[in-house]
Amino acid sequence: MRLYTSGRSSNWSSVLPTAQLAKSMGLTIFASPWTMPAAWKTNNHVNAVYIDTNGVQQIGYLKPENYRDYALYLNSFCNYIFQTNGVELDYISIQNEPDEMAQYQGCIWTPTQIATFVRDYGHLINCKVIAPESVGFTDNFANAMLNTATMANFEVYGGHQYGLMQSAYKQFQNYNKEIWQTEYLINWNSGNQTPRDFSWNLDAFNFASSINNSMLGNINAWIHYASKRYYGLMGDGTYGTPAGVMSKRGYILSHYAKYVTGKTRIDAKWDDKNRSVTGIFIYFFRW
Repeated sequence: MRLYTSGRSSNWSSVLPTAQLAKSMGLTIFASPWTMPAAWKTNNHVNAVYIDTNGVQQIGYLKPENYRDYALYLNSFCNYIFQTNGVELDYISIQNEPDEMAQYQGCIWTPTQIATFVRDYGHLINCKVIAPESVGFTDNFANAMLNTATMANFEVYGGHQYGLMQSAYKQFQNYNKEIWQTEYLINWNSGNQTPRDFSWNLDAFNFASSINNSMLGNINAWIHYASKRYYGLMGDGTYGTPAGVMSKRGYILSHYAKYVTGKTRIDAKWDDKNRSVTGIFIYFFRW
């Protein structure tokens, strides 16, 4: 279960009931922040970027002088969930999509910036750390974090499956790090009122192949963006989807959760001499 970490501590209580319910069900829970307090950012705004009155794009980076403040802020969230309210938070992320120039809540980090933050201040966070949760699994973020000092302060290399899946991230498994895909969705008719329906192209092929590609890429965990949503694992009552009824995507994901949990994938090589695959595919899936 992925929780939202608000940039205002006064809003932290909004996720507490979800965290309590998730833990009562035995789920692993982690939290992801979209923004820190605006005053700590170079654009003094909660958005990752915004266009000012002169039409200039103002990018929000975390100011280096506030790196320590932010680490302590994340630690305070962990303490609020666990020490104050008794819900064990298993992991916390440093930033949701540090490479997304979004005109909504967010913060931009270069690969060097986030690697430096984790290296110098990750030890102040009294919880297992996920980083960088970038848009894709790109080599620039992986290479920046592949150093001993940075790796000492995080446990999970996280990314989203919207961008490139390059290969450098796989090296983290040589250092006992897990690799998680922490957000993915395929939207459906979000701009109109067309009823949601099953599509072989979107659901049976694009959705299933995305999960499978992560498994083939040695990903340890695959997390969908929303469970109860018209494009998610069960309907929410919008776009003609029955509220609380499992969708085809839900059944597809449950197939992986059921049959690959606790398994190990053994590499296989394509041999085009006899047009066959040699080797055995077995999967590991953490759910």
